[in-house]
Amino acid sequence: MDEKGNYDYFTIKEINEEPKTVENSLKEKENVEKIVSQLGDIERICFVACGTSYHASLVGKYLIEELIGIPTEVIIASEFAHSVNTLTKNTLSVFISQSGETADSLEALKLAKEHCKTLSIVNVANSTLANEVNYTINTFAGSEIGIAATKSYISQLICIYLFVAYLTKNNNENDGNEIFERIMNSLDNLKQFIEEILPIEEEIKEIAEKYKDVNSFFFLARGLSYPTAMEGSLKLKEISYIHAESYAGGEFRHGPIALIEKGVPVVVVIPKDKDNEMYNDYDKSLRVLKEVKSRGGDVIAIGRCDDEKLKSESTELICLNEKIDPIISPLTYVVPLQLLAFHISLAKGLDPDNPKNLTKCVAND
Repeated sequence: MDEKGNYDYFTIKEINEEPKTVENSLKEKENVEKIVSQLGDIERICFVACGTSYHASLVGKYLIEELIGIPTEVIIASEFAHSVNTLTKNTLSVFISQSGETADSLEALKLAKEHCKTLSIVNVANSTLANEVNYTINTFAGSEIGIAATKSYISQLICIYLFVAYLTKNNNENDGNEIFERIMNSLDNLKQFIEEILPIEEEIKEIAEKYKDVNSFFFLARGLSYPTAMEGSLKLKEISYIHAESYAGGEFRHGPIALIEKGVPVVVVIPKDKDNEMYNDYDKSLRVLKEVKSRGGDVIAIGRCDDEKLKSESTELICLNEKIDPIISPLTYVVPLQLLAFHISLAKGLDPDNPKNLTKCVAND
């Protein structure tokens, strides 16, 4: 088993390994380019995944539908059998898994292989999933001992971004090259941005101490940030055992806001996009934030350091470099959420590496 080195827990060690993970995962550029060139005519994409991999897949859906226009859906692996009749030879089913051995994903793959092309994004190159699909993208996250996925999530997202970049270049005659260059340049700067986020751990630790004894958390975001909110909610549930729910910002008014009262923490992922592109819905998110605050809820916002409006409206602000292109916000804004879950777990006297009832690979349903 890998050693913890200077860290007390594998989870925090692996979060701190994320800059190196960026380097490793970007080594798949040539392989991804080759795969995309061989896919042929793809009219529909289905991501198939579970848990954290499901959230990574949702980022892929937002990117592909907005940037390329290929209809894309994300199907929970255990529910995939109910969608088999919709698959065609021009469908690409993309299976995402850290271990490549998740039983539900393998069962879904057996069904998909009878109808369409298959691609896997996996961290274990010789896994069953990698060996059974038509094409494989390796994430190269390295060994991940902590049960809650951290660096493996980052690596999955990087591979999705590479896939989207080359797919965009091949499928969009007008501005495909421009979008391709924007994504690739952003990925080149990603390591630096994550390295800048890690030192704010002490600030996040103070927030964790403040909210360690609450009964419930809510996580809100819109658009491309919504899967990040979902992943933050899952991390908190997994290793701190605090009830947490995530909602798209607009959906929060349709019932859940009734649960907001004094002291209830609401995490809002809200990167500000100066061009007001699809990645944001900033003004709408800000209005929901104000509604939470007016009902006595505590707003823990994750946004840009130069966002004075957000700072004035938040109970706590975890601020990130304003130079981060919103197109890669899922790769950066999730890091503070991983740190928050980790430190709340520690503040509660728990072991974040070994949460109860969970295993690294789910062998059956």
